[in-house]
Amino acid sequence: MDSPKPQFVLMLALTPALMTLACGDTASDEARRGLEAPTGEPERVLLPEPDPDGITFYPWEDVYAAGRLDWAWAIASDHGNLEQLERLLADGVDPDVLIGGDYQRSSEPRRHGRTALIEAAWLGYEEVARRLLEAGADPLAREISEEEHFGGDTALHKAASQGHAGIARLLLEAGTPVDVAGQGGATPLKYAHDEPETFRLLQARGADLEKAGGATQLLHGAASSRSTEMAALLLALGAEIEGVAGKRQYGYTPLWSAAVGGYEEMTLFLLEQGADPHVKPY
Repeated sequence: MDSPKPQFVLMLALTPALMTLACGDTASDEARRGLEAPTGEPERVLLPEPDPDGITFYPWEDVYAAGRLDWAWAIASDHGNLEQLERLLADGVDPDVLIGGDYQRSSEPRRHGRTALIEAAWLGYEEVARRLLEAGADPLAREISEEEHFGGDTALHKAASQGHAGIARLLLEAGTPVDVAGQGGATPLKYAHDEPETFRLLQARGADLEKAGGATQLLHGAASSRSTEMAALLLALGAEIEGVAGKRQYGYTPLWSAAVGGYEEMTLFLLEQGADPHVKPY
């Protein structure tokens, strides 16, 4: 029987400390600090030498054995590997430690990124999300960005945007307010504009349609997708089929949004619902 394939991570850069390990040089006391194996043994696994002309992949087991638990946590979170996450929780890793696309290879604390719970909500790892909440992960932790106008979303925003209704339910039961404000003040309901099941769940839990921009505004989001079910739901909630985006007196109608986006099924649906094909976007 073939042995299971190890999880791998894309290595984009090396810190001086890890470069020392990877190249096999004698590590200074400062470089060694925090890189010992989890057992505290003096001998540790060295990470493979990086390919100077390409991209190097590092197995999770090697990163774990090198003592980089924060980095190993990021890899396990990205792959939704519950077994690896359990090992790291047992080693005392904080479930709310921030991770990011570069996997935080330096020993400095992260100042931007997202938690493993946010990652699980985004990628649809429901059992991982459940276990993280049991381990004390904060459902209200927010994604932090280096960019001024980005960040601020919670795990519920991510679950809503991707249609992961099961995870959204877990987060609501864990105490996340249904109308929690995220990036730019957006609520999870706004993010669910093309995810009917999650949209209905949030509505059933009392989400405010107006805080999400109103039915007409959300219809524009639905029109720029393939969810005719969502469009029908929003029309039933009072969305104006000729309503323009935003608070302007002119602009694209939902039909224009669908047609310009090349969504044929949505375009035909809106025409069947009475959308005027002669309305001009100005």
